[in-house]
Amino acid sequence: MRQEVQDRLWPTIASSGWDSDETARRFETLGQRADPILIALGEAIDFQSVIGKDRIERRVRTLASHLKMGLEEIRGVRLHTSHDPYLSGGLTAFSLQGVEPEQIVNYLREKYNIVIRTIGSEEAGTRGVRVSTHIFVSLREVDMVLEGVKYLADHA
Repeated sequence: MRQEVQDRLWPTIASSGWDSDETARRFETLGQRADPILIALGEAIDFQSVIGKDRIERRVRTLASHLKMGLEEIRGVRLHTSHDPYLSGGLTAFSLQGVEPEQIVNYLREKYNIVIRTIGSEEAGTRGVRVSTHIFVSLREVDMVLEGVKYLADHA
């Protein structure tokens, strides 16, 4: 790959740290392929087909809406995600004033065994966390996220 075009291209598959390498190596995909995921893919598609796209979409939107409404009640929360379900789907991004995103991630993982991730950048003003409310997430788990964020807000 010509060096003069590398800064205008993005890898189609990226893993952790891909953007820290400034050479053509950042376009290489490294790591172990997840064979169990490939083996189970057909069954997962069949399972979701039985449930149906419309029911899955309703469930995901219900969970995301519940999360967003609950977050708005917590002092210091700033939503980075639209309330319009057509603009956000099952992803909700937010930040909490006075609390680092990593602290939110670690607290929810340690206290509730809930895994979320950090997102955004300081420069863009979007640094925060992202919660995914997929079909397999329970309403109780969404409530645990809200409980944990409220605790952190109250103790910030």
